[in-house]
Amino acid sequence: MSAFKRTAPESLLLVTLAGITIGAITVGLGNWSGSGLGRLLLLPVSIAGLLLLAINKELCLLLLILTRAPIDPLLETIKLGPVGGGAILNALVILIAAACLTEQAKENRWSSFAIWSPILFVMMISAARAAEPLYGVRSFLSFLTNFAVFLAPSFLPRCRYDLNYSIKAIVLSSIIPVAYAFFDLYHGGYANPEAERISSTFPHPNIFAFYLVLVISLTFFTLKTNSKPLPGGSRVFLWGYLFVMLVELALTKTRSAWAVLFLTLIVYGCLFEKKYLLYSIVLTVVAMLIAPIQDRLLNLTDAKVFWNYGFAANSYEWRQILWESAWNWMSLSNIVFGNGLGSFLKFSPTFFPLSGGIEFGAHNVYLQLLFEEGVIGVASFIWLFGGLLLAIYRDRVTEKLAIFIVLALLAQYLVAGYSDNMLDYLSFNWNLWFLCGTAYSIASVNHSLDGTKSNSKTDTRFRIKLHRG
Repeated sequence: MSAFKRTAPESLLLVTLAGITIGAITVGLGNWSGSGLGRLLLLPVSIAGLLLLAINKELCLLLLILTRAPIDPLLETIKLGPVGGGAILNALVILIAAACLTEQAKENRWSSFAIWSPILFVMMISAARAAEPLYGVRSFLSFLTNFAVFLAPSFLPRCRYDLNYSIKAIVLSSIIPVAYAFFDLYHGGYANPEAERISSTFPHPNIFAFYLVLVISLTFFTLKTNSKPLPGGSRVFLWGYLFVMLVELALTKTRSAWAVLFLTLIVYGCLFEKKYLLYSIVLTVVAMLIAPIQDRLLNLTDAKVFWNYGFAANSYEWRQILWESAWNWMSLSNIVFGNGLGSFLKFSPTFFPLSGGIEFGAHNVYLQLLFEEGVIGVASFIWLFGGLLLAIYRDRVTEKLAIFIVLALLAQYLVAGYSDNMLDYLSFNWNLWFLCGTAYSIASVNHSLDGTKSNSKTDTRFRIKLHRG
């Protein structure tokens, strides 16, 4: 039995401390160094990773997943020809997941393959048809890491049976990005023609915003549900941490992230605590009194001239022009199978009149899938999310609020997919799919129990009490 299995709480503490240390070091190095130091660090870091992999691959995988967001600045500095540090890390995660999968057969493995295999197969074929084969392969392998991360809880013993464990791990891993956001703000934030925004350790404010929505949702869940009441000091700290993240979410200036979090709070109020309907109204009124937020919401309908090369359009109108141009450019012959993975980005300067020669993403998950993978790509995406939503919704053992928060996160993804490049937000996706993988693993185990009640230790881990307040 591995050390991870013997001492799961201690392993979580170890991962947290290691993640904070690695994150703090790499954030600093990523901003201070050039590619030379990144290459210099590659060898010792790789050796350390291989040693940890040899000692405990489960712990190594958990550490890789939970430090992905903080180490982005350093990964950007590492380039070995066409291969970057992120690609190396992605390949490592896939290899570890494959090794664990072959050694530990799990009952939910085949059901996971059943919901994921259509979209993985479609994307693999689409990568083979890509106009730039290397980019297509890299994009496919990047997406494949989502599946590897989704499978991870199946061979991480504590995560497999304990949703709280995975939630705590994700919340703890957010310490470096949340702390670094203030440093980012102090240095002027993310350069943007619309407004001053912050992105923390992430490449773009939108990615940081949805990451914050995820962590805010899980922190709120931790405050509301636990098998044992949290100590008073811990509750005060978490409420304070929640407030800090809400402030940072406002500073990202990402309206779609604000919208999905607001809708989640409204639905929570309707289903669990009616007073949160009043809180949501008060929060909206207070937010509208803050000038930067008010301007950001009101200029959604105002004409703006910034990146549109002489055309008057706000960001939503800009998206509409982009979508209409892409739709009109598509031929009927490519509706079924699409134009190949990565084709939207490559061809956008051709069909988008406001591109100015710059490659733009689709800013719409559904249009991107239709453009690149065709109707079968959209269908496989619906199959994946439909299977997940159904499996988790049908779980009759896990506490209702736990089911709600996972379903809410999936719904947030689907709603935000209307106007954002959610498929490309890798570090955010890793955290989301890790949590969904845990919930799916638990739902699969509950289903294997065939709905029978048991007094076993395994069953009691799924029961979570709601603490109102």
